[in-house]
Amino acid sequence: MSSPNGIDPSVPPSGTGCAECDAGGGWWFHLRRCAQCGHIGCCDDSPAKHATAHARATGHPVIRSFEPGETWFWNYETSEVYASGPHLAPPESHPADQPTPGPAGRVTSPGRLGRPSGHPIPSCGHGSWDTSDRTAVSCHRSIDCGLAVAARRKLCCRRPGLGSSTP
Repeated sequence: MSSPNGIDPSVPPSGTGCAECDAGGGWWFHLRRCAQCGHIGCCDDSPAKHATAHARATGHPVIRSFEPGETWFWNYETSEVYASGPHLAPPESHPADQPTPGPAGRVTSPGRLGRPSGHPIPSCGHGSWDTSDRTAVSCHRSIDCGLAVAARRKLCCRRPGLGSSTP
């Protein structure tokens, strides 16, 4: 992927968390970075979906994952995912010690996530619990994205283009 319209490699990210969630006390599952202006917003699996709202409001069509170790880009106009693209101004992700969901201490209602209090959820946030033993975590989108997650190392749907149709 070369530098098409919608990507400005010189612009740094707006922060280390979703700008709107931070301002309003919200939380997120995963973070996305606008490749044009650097705005950090939460993914479509997060309660507020700020990254998509930003793209619609501004017309900025391209986002990049802001998760550690992920380099994919998503183009809202074409619904295409790219495994990589141009290097953007650092940092390339939120701090590695920032939890998912995040930020630390702000996910206030475990029951809202459809899981027993105090237990992990898949990193994709689409988890459901095996009611027979309350420990098995699985992704209810039933796809194989190649990322192992909690409990019995089931697979999650964290990356678009590998089974998931949303950023």
